[in-house]
Amino acid sequence: MKTFMLKELFGNLLSTRSAGESFRHKVRKLIFEGEDVFIDFSGIDVLSHSFADEIAKLIAEVKLSDRPRGKLTVRVTDPIQKRLLGTRIKFREKQIKEEKLQTFV
Repeated sequence: MKTFMLKELFGNLLSTRSAGESFRHKVRKLIFEGEDVFIDFSGIDVLSHSFADEIAKLIAEVKLSDRPRGKLTVRVTDPIQKRLLGTRIKFREKQIKEEKLQTFV
């Protein structure tokens, strides 16, 4: 299992979409190669909407994928960060489902 302590990688501020997008691509590659991944938000003081959106996209992509993959586990202890991620995950899941439906039309 590959563990990512976000505070060690980014400090206590997760603020840019580009950082989130780069991280999402790296983790997505590992998961779809069969690696189990654990992401820990412990010690994060600020989570921007854009970074959260990239993590939510990762979670939704993994959850809704038909491809064989490793397991993704995410630990978020801050209730505000949990709520933000939860909202973004619902949005991204809906978006992915709609895109899949459009490919059948």
